[in-house]
Amino acid sequence: MRKKCLLILVLCVSLLMSACQLIPVEESLPPVPVIHPYEQSEFKLATVMRGDMSLDLTIRCVYDLARLEKLSFPVEAPIEDVFVQQGQTVKAGDLLATLDQKTLLQQMENYENNRNTYHRNKRHLQEMLNLELDSCNALIAKLQAELALTQNESTAKTLQQQIASLQQRCETAQKNYENKVRPIDEALYILDLRVEELKPLIAERNLYAGIDGVVTYLLNIEPGEYYQKNKQFITISDINSAVFTTTGDNAEHLPVGSAVTIVTKGKELAAHVIDPTELGALQQDTKKIYIRLDQPDPTINRNESGVITIVQDSRTDVLYVDKSVIHYYDGKSFVYLPAENGLRTMRYVTLGLELRNIVEITDGLEEGEQVVIG
Repeated sequence: MRKKCLLILVLCVSLLMSACQLIPVEESLPPVPVIHPYEQSEFKLATVMRGDMSLDLTIRCVYDLARLEKLSFPVEAPIEDVFVQQGQTVKAGDLLATLDQKTLLQQMENYENNRNTYHRNKRHLQEMLNLELDSCNALIAKLQAELALTQNESTAKTLQQQIASLQQRCETAQKNYENKVRPIDEALYILDLRVEELKPLIAERNLYAGIDGVVTYLLNIEPGEYYQKNKQFITISDINSAVFTTTGDNAEHLPVGSAVTIVTKGKELAAHVIDPTELGALQQDTKKIYIRLDQPDPTINRNESGVITIVQDSRTDVLYVDKSVIHYYDGKSFVYLPAENGLRTMRYVTLGLELRNIVEITDGLEEGEQVVIG
């Protein structure tokens, strides 16, 4: 029993000695934590400003001619003659140029000559018929007078036979006339059809001005050179119809009669919106808005652009801040203001006019206050 207790004691001492060897000789306890002073967070701030605000709509427009006529021939043929030059003023109805039409004109002349011949023949036949009928009717009238006076039955019968013969002669003359005139009328009908067919063929080889204006373009081609159909030949511009135009999307902002200021080439020009009907029927585009200068400016060229600024809303002497400082929650708007110890405080604000980058503050802030951005 004593041996058994001694063995247990030896084992306990051995275990205790092994545990002491696991602790380093120079090991020390961790240091006591140190509480540092609070470091304040840095905020980006915006200042509440006072000034004027304006909500503007910028509308771009282009200077152009509202009445412009571009002309071309619808057929191919050699150029016969050109009666105008570039820069020349023309009137509506003026003949501007022609294509070769000698063959067509010769055909028209032949048709007209044939028509005249047929009409002469018809008139001659009518005259011959009239002479024959007049002669027969005169004889019939004479015999009828004799018949009315005679009392001799045999003479009366002879007179009646002569009258019947003359009436038959008149009918025969009328039938002969109709038989001779019928082919003439048919020939005239055919000629009339050919003349009507020829007229548009000749007309399409002539260019006429449809409006008053100035020749601003003329194809560089000489008489005798071959013209390709539908190629633009001449442009007539009504310089008195020069206007600025913009798209119909801006119609609600530019009603007819409204006065505007157009800025172009560094100049401010007074103008007003006009009804398209004032420009005539040619080249009207119902999708465009037409704006005429109050005083024409000859220094403005076609296709030059201009800008119209429409003030949709404005405020004077109001408070405003950068829109980036505004926050929203549950239908309300608020801002954060810097507080002590790096904290922020929340404040509800009432907004007014909003522009692209700034917003009006109608209540909740004072001029010069600092608000947190973001």
